[in-house]
Amino acid sequence: MLKRRITYLGEDSLGRINKGKLWSFESALNNSYQTAIINVLPDIETEYKCLINPDTLRPDYDNKVISIGNTAGVQPGSTFYWPTTNTYWLVYLDELTETAYFRGYIRRCKYTISINDNIYYLYVRGPTETDVRWNQKAGVEWNDLNLTTRIYMTKNSETLNFFHRFDVIQLNGKNWQVQAIDDISMEGILEVDLEEYYTNSNADYQIFPTPSPIPPAGAPRIMGESLVHPYEQYEYYVADFGEEGSWSISDASKATIISEVNSTIIVEIIAARSSSFNLIYTQENYEDIVLPITILSLF
Repeated sequence: MLKRRITYLGEDSLGRINKGKLWSFESALNNSYQTAIINVLPDIETEYKCLINPDTLRPDYDNKVISIGNTAGVQPGSTFYWPTTNTYWLVYLDELTETAYFRGYIRRCKYTISINDNIYYLYVRGPTETDVRWNQKAGVEWNDLNLTTRIYMTKNSETLNFFHRFDVIQLNGKNWQVQAIDDISMEGILEVDLEEYYTNSNADYQIFPTPSPIPPAGAPRIMGESLVHPYEQYEYYVADFGEEGSWSISDASKATIISEVNSTIIVEIIAARSSSFNLIYTQENYEDIVLPITILSLF
């Protein structure tokens, strides 16, 4: 009887401690204000109960702590959807001292990026610089590009092969150049540091897919391809919007609307070089709906 009781409680001292903590954790799941139901991506159907506790809230990041059973398979690099708040989160640190269940730090993702038709959720930290770096030579003054930003995303073979130093991507209509890629510091997390870069329509460099903001639930949005190829045609329409409006393209030298039927349009790409433009849907008394579109290189 004593042996069976010890086995039930965890066999050794560490096992008994873990068992006790697990019981306390499961009790908290049923009684805590911080209890949440989440879907660990890509499985959007299965629900898991967990605790999400506040940690640090700043204008440039929302950091929280998640506690969840090991059966959920959550680890650094995992992303999940929190239906109650309609938000997406990236697990970026694992607290190894917690052995009874998984406990780690998460950051809210407000952008996505498409790589080989796979969607990745991004934590993006905007520029934090508050001054301008000036230079002077031979009586001429100029300032350097010094704004930097940072991206956290899931690390795997696909994301590792996607980003390279000196690649140029667009964020909020502005060019950013990849300066450093850290695939060492955090398990399961790829950290990409970007620096502001020149916007030159005549420059012959490859612009990679644009990170897109995650729209709130039920928000009107343009449906269709955001990565396109020169001289091909693509169909677009507006979802979750009952009002009829008008379509426009921000740069007519890159694409043109060749047909429109019941608010569904066909767009033909006429530019051959790597570049980007915005597809815009306008309706009176409403904010414009914008889809950034990246034209991939013909070569």
